[in-house]
Amino acid sequence: MRGQVCISTQRVIAQQAVYEDVLAATKLKVEALTTGNPLDEKTKVGADDSRTGSVVRVEQWVQEAVKGGGRIVTGGVRRGAIYTPTIVADVNAEMRISCEELFGPGRLL
Repeated sequence: MRGQVCISTQRVIAQQAVYEDVLAATKLKVEALTTGNPLDEKTKVGADDSRTGSVVRVEQWVQEAVKGGGRIVTGGVRRGAIYTPTIVADVNAEMRISCEELFGPGRLL
């Protein structure tokens, strides 16, 4: 089955005692996701649907978070209509990336 998942994990909240361990483990999983053509069986994250412009929104929100003190653990790179799977850490509850639904390019099944 192939299709976009709109309920993929967007936020992970971890206790300080395990925070860095959670980041490290999640980073490995995120970096293993293959981006590209959704018709290719190896692809796990496809391109933006150009009708919504979500790749631009994702890029802006990540940049806003970084300017506000967040840090990119992995990803954060836009290649055309593809925004690499990204982990932004050290965000606060007031940041748009934390308190609003991002609706970015999704993970494929």
